[in-house]
Amino acid sequence: MMTNTNEEIWVALYPRVSTLEQARDGYSINEQIDRMKKYCEAKGWNVYKIYTDAGHSGADTDRPGLQELIKDAEGKRFNAVLVYKLDRLSRSQKDTLTLIEDVFLPNDVDFISMTENLDTSTPFGRAMLGILSVFAQLEREQIKERMLIGKMGRAKEGRWCGSHYVPIGYDLVDGELEINEYEAMQIQELFRLFNLRISQRRVAKMLNDKGYTTKNGGTWEGKHYLRPILENKHYIGMVSHGDDWYDGIHEAIIDLDTFEKAQKILAERDAEVDAREPKINSVIAGLVHCGQCGNKYFHRVAKSGDKEWGYYTCYKRTANTGKWKELPRDQRCKNKNWKSVDLEEKILGEIRKLALNPDAFEINSIEDDNAARIQILETRIKTIESQISKLMDLYSIGGIDFEAVQQKMQPLLGEKEGLIIEIRNLTIKDNKMSKDEAVGIALSLCDVIDEGDIDEIKFLIRELITKISIDDEHVHIYWKFA
Repeated sequence: MMTNTNEEIWVALYPRVSTLEQARDGYSINEQIDRMKKYCEAKGWNVYKIYTDAGHSGADTDRPGLQELIKDAEGKRFNAVLVYKLDRLSRSQKDTLTLIEDVFLPNDVDFISMTENLDTSTPFGRAMLGILSVFAQLEREQIKERMLIGKMGRAKEGRWCGSHYVPIGYDLVDGELEINEYEAMQIQELFRLFNLRISQRRVAKMLNDKGYTTKNGGTWEGKHYLRPILENKHYIGMVSHGDDWYDGIHEAIIDLDTFEKAQKILAERDAEVDAREPKINSVIAGLVHCGQCGNKYFHRVAKSGDKEWGYYTCYKRTANTGKWKELPRDQRCKNKNWKSVDLEEKILGEIRKLALNPDAFEINSIEDDNAARIQILETRIKTIESQISKLMDLYSIGGIDFEAVQQKMQPLLGEKEGLIIEIRNLTIKDNKMSKDEAVGIALSLCDVIDEGDIDEIKFLIRELITKISIDDEHVHIYWKFA
């Protein structure tokens, strides 16, 4: 096409320069256009249109001028695309080859680079294309590597490495983190409230109720917004690069003891969420145990005509599945059933008592030896695993069908999972809170009870209570504080 002197040749000019290159190398748009026009004049070509992308990086093809050029190339409005230098089209080898081989050449549009004397209308030019685009890609990778090394060096020096996100509590001044007093005050209050074992959602609401605003007037939103802040080590005077943290030169907002206490509470709550019984509309389900046989109480719903009510009963008393299914009635547990409303109101009443009159409050504590208890649970897990193994052996020799194996294994696997969770909870160290912290949670819970937020009530109860033991009319609460 380009060698036919009887046809008029129309050429699209594509100059591009990033702000950094213009400042460093003088690659101005006007200079590129001037040189390309003179090149076309010398060749006897006509300039169809100039497509410009000033200040845009060549890292990808998402550039307005380039996108317009692609559209016109597909419309076959010119015969060739001319650039001052190959990397003006793209610094990506893949993008360069894609544009030339999948866009330009299929539409009878040749590609010419002045600096490299590259012309795809010639066999030599097409051969050189792959080689030169490799070097353009190499240059881009070297730039990225230099940037990464620079950021790592700043991090090791304790300096902010640069990000679109500056932590709430700091401003970026001349490339360094400086404390924003108003925001820092909010961060300190956030940690203080959370370390009183108030839930993240409740902390966010309390901050919003105070009228606090974050950067650009933003409000505090809730759990998913607070957790990254609670885990952010910038607040204890550190800086990061990738997954690594280094001592920073900026001033800390939170002291190390406060930060580590918050991490411990987060870990405890994660374990409690794993252990929580799902899909049960009861604020204390999973916490209630039988004081006579040691089994768990579980929540059931009874119906009589149009009436419906919930109650708690010992698993060994009324279970119709699992290990107690075949137990004769005279050998079942005789411990009392409790109506849900009565038992839950009794527990909430004790929590109100703690909140309003803590000095008159009697504290019960679990005296179990955790190490001995864990050993008993681990022994039971081994027994379950042995039973599962025997079932699989029977199935493998054809002694039992798959449906029967599945029916027998399901309760065993469920029990094993529950035991594993209980062991994990028992191995959490130093999970006792102070009485002052417990009173703070109880006060918060009183507000939540008035609002009727069931999920929040469940959460805060589990912050305060480890276990509820039922012995007929007597209800014993084991608290998480010493």
